[in-house]
Amino acid sequence: MATCTLFSVADTDLAAPAEMTLPTYDERTSKLGAFTQPHTAELGPNWGALHRALGNQPGTSPLGFLDDGGERFAPLDDGKHSSGRYFAPAAVVKLLAAVAAINDDYLMKNIAKLQILEVSVADLLRMLARVRIFLAEAVEGDRGVIVHKLF
Repeated sequence: MATCTLFSVADTDLAAPAEMTLPTYDERTSKLGAFTQPHTAELGPNWGALHRALGNQPGTSPLGFLDDGGERFAPLDDGKHSSGRYFAPAAVVKLLAAVAAINDDYLMKNIAKLQILEVSVADLLRMLARVRIFLAEAVEGDRGVIVHKLF
């Protein structure tokens, strides 16, 4: 089961040499190393349920960012065990606007329609709140976001 972690990064983080930000990679650990001040949101294996609750949107929609979209982030995208996608700061503003516009009624309709049962409604609401806060802090810091999934 894939897990998902969101990282917000500044231009200086992206410009750092890979050996300074990427530790030795194995199939069970994240390839992204600790930045000076790591800003992360760990969604774990329930990220897929949240993606579906947000409407199961494609990557062309801002609400599809957990599953697709953005630019390939090569240091985390080996195509087999790990994927990484980068959203520039301007795109993160759009992600935040889309996520902030989601109300409980919209979420509940999607949960019922798609019969999302593997995660409680309370846990989905908490995860959505965590993502909103994470995106708001990234926007405030003019930071991009990397969506990293381990398979």
